[in-house]
Parts: sequence; structure tokens; C-alpha cells
Amino acid sequence: MLDIYIDSEEDIAGFQFELLGITVTGALGGLAEESDFMLSTSPTTVLGFSITGTFVPSGSGILTQVSFSDYTGDVICFGSNPTNNVISNVFGNMLETDWGDCYEGGLMGDVNSDGALDILDLVGLANLILGDEYLSTGDLNQDGQLDILDIVSLVNVILNT
Repeated sequence: MLDIYIDSEEDIAGFQFELLGITVTGALGGLAEESDFMLSTSPTTVLGFSITGTFVPSGSGILTQVSFSDYTGDVICFGSNPTNNVISNVFGNMLETDWGDCYEGGLMGDVNSDGALDILDLVGLANLILGDEYLSTGDLNQDGQLDILDIVSLVNVILNT
């Protein structure tokens, strides 16, 4: 899940944004769901609005959480076309927005950068340890070194997903 944060000085009546670098599979939760927004997605876009006149009150927090697939370990960015990336106030006017920086992190434990956590990552992590190499996505306990503790953590993550 990808958390979409919002910090707005105005109430929000609707939003639409593109996400590049992934395939969007759904959206739920957050302030949008608390405000009874309808959330709709396409493979690249998230759309949220109310058919009852409710709005997301001004303030900050998680607007919605986006589920996705096909993440290759590269960056995830908001689109830049203002037609496809817009937030509106309760009067239907477009709000000035700063969509923020792209997400550039990797999936923790995904040492082969294929977007999945599986046995291939365990083998890759073991090879990194045996070769005395370091890769930040393999350092699951974030102690600055790769060791058996990271392998045990990765096994637990794989078994619990």
C-alpha cells in the first residue's frame, strides 16, 4: 500500500491524480473514506469525490491508501499534467497543489528488485552476506549490516504475506 498524504488549508471536495511507475489496483481508507468519498481507480489514476456533498476537512493526514502492482523498484511519481492531477475545493475551484517528490525507495527485502518478496530474495540475501556485500534493501532490521537476523526477518515477512 502506498499512503497518499495531504496537507490542505481548505476543505477538499474532490481529487484526481496519476501515479506513474506502478499499476494502480485500488484505493481505500484515509480521510477520503472517513468523509464518505467514492473512490475509483484506473491502472494509472485515482479519483475521489462525494455524491452527497461531504468534503475532506482542511488539515493533514492520509488522504487515501493506494494498492498497486507491477512495481519494478524504480521511482513512483505523481503525473505532471494539471488536467489529470487536480484537487478541488467545495466551490469546484482548482486548488494550488504541490504534489511532492517521487518515491525512490525499494521494497525492503526485495534484493533482486523484481517487486516481489520470495525465495529468490532469500538466496540473493544469502549471497550478499557470503560475499560480504551490503545492499540497503536487504537490511531489514536497519542495523547497517547484512546477517542472519535479516534472513530471519525476510523469512517471516515472506511467510506472513
